[in-house]
Amino acid sequence: MPPAIQVRDLHFAYPPATPGAPPTQVLSGVTFDVAEGEFVALLGRVGAGKSTLCLALNGLAPHATGGHFRGSVTVGGLDTRTPKPS
Repeated sequence: MPPAIQVRDLHFAYPPATPGAPPTQVLSGVTFDVAEGEFVALLGRVGAGKSTLCLALNGLAPHATGGHFRGSVTVGGLDTRTPKPS
């Protein structure tokens, strides 16, 4: 049975805060699986990328946030980059 959530080599950078500034790299090389029925806690310091990871899991990053998304996130068999959130 495939995992309920599959994240592979996820990289994400937010657009520059000011023109000419570099993008803000938040996630770099994140890879993990979550099995159906499994419980997972997401912990880390402020600025570690917890919220950005959650945005990527539900498809809001990059659709609503902009930025550069590389890698893949699949939830329930759907690639989160394909359907646009409503």
